[in-house]
Amino acid sequence: ADDEAARRDLLPPVASGEVIATLAFTEDDGSWDPAAARLAATKDGDGWRLDGHKSFVLDGAAAGLVLVLAVADGGPSLFAVQAGAPGLRRAVLPTLDQTRQLARLEFDGVAGRLIGSAGDAAAVMSRVLDVAAVALAAEQLGGAQRALDMAVAYAKVRHQFGARVGSFKAP
Repeated sequence: ADDEAARRDLLPPVASGEVIATLAFTEDDGSWDPAAARLAATKDGDGWRLDGHKSFVLDGAAAGLVLVLAVADGGPSLFAVQAGAPGLRRAVLPTLDQTRQLARLEFDGVAGRLIGSAGDAAAVMSRVLDVAAVALAAEQLGGAQRALDMAVAYAKVRHQFGARVGSFKAP
């Protein structure tokens, strides 16, 4: 996002590993579309207040910093929320993939720091989600390659009926 002060304040602890950060953007229906965001952000004096919820937040129960997609001034906007913020409730969701912990985050008057300008997060989110999709595809390709390598290695050493399984020919 085009917010140098936020970069300077928020990125160093994430880059050093001191803080786990996550992005809360998914709606209950699984939508990744920034235009479909429902969580509301309202101006509250010099700050912002967040009300609503986000679902399927990766590492949402453990993150020390939550970047939240909310609607402010009629458009998608990004807000930074600290883990211990009053009004923030987190609930772990059951998943099939135990390596990825997901959570539902509920915001009840939670103070949020606006990242960039109100209503300008659509382009940022589009880029972030494109990069995330490529990274996830690469991860899945790596997992599939490892499974293939293991199956081939096993077929080379497994013996059945007095011969290596890898030597059997299909008719």
